[in-house]
Amino acid sequence: MVPLERSLAELRKDPKPAAARSPARVFLASGSRLLTEAVSAALDAREEIDVVGACVEPKSLVSELRALPVDVVLVEASLGNGVQLRTIRLLRDQFPELGILPLGVSGVAEIVRCAEAGASGYVLRGASIPDLVNIIDSVRHNRTPCSPKVAASVFKRISELTRRFDKPPRAPRGTTTPRETEILKLVAAGLRNKEIAARLGISISTVKNHMHGILSKLRVKGRRQAVAAAIESGILSRSSVLPRQSSLLD
Repeated sequence: MVPLERSLAELRKDPKPAAARSPARVFLASGSRLLTEAVSAALDAREEIDVVGACVEPKSLVSELRALPVDVVLVEASLGNGVQLRTIRLLRDQFPELGILPLGVSGVAEIVRCAEAGASGYVLRGASIPDLVNIIDSVRHNRTPCSPKVAASVFKRISELTRRFDKPPRAPRGTTTPRETEILKLVAAGLRNKEIAARLGISISTVKNHMHGILSKLRVKGRRQAVAAAIESGILSRSSVLPRQSSLLD
């Protein structure tokens, strides 16, 4: 991390933006009071930044933000243990138009997770105060500066998610014929093919043909799965399965 003294020295030498703009209203959410005070003081030294508030208790963050005019919220990594990501998701849900910047991220995978959570950009762990100021200005004006490597990873992740959610829904299981349903009830009652054939007065080969059709329609591979799928689909009621055959549903 760049020493605070060095960062402050850079602030004095760093030129102000050429175009006169109203200061960016920034709020800092951090798990460290010391870090909160140091970063807030460094940012407040900039004419283009107005630190309107800070919070070290995530529970009160939403209520504090509702009471303040804020352009960008800085969500610091010292919140830890997944709290940073949960905070980003919460803020994106509650404040869709808000600029959200996670501070202290340390790798492409972490940046992608923050982007998935709803971050507007990112600030690396080794960034300086001038870097942070420039990124705040970009996010405030709906720009997201990032390296080509990060951009490639984000686009790859978007592609993966798109393929996952764009898959066509699986076709519903087919409906069995009255005869197939009758045979399914006998299977659920524990009868074998020979017994089913005798009960219905048909040949064993006919029973086997019906069973083949049943397995195909229900997209299963065995009698036990067929009974379970028939109950799940509403073709059979659970009461169709005799107590001694309850293992069919295990």
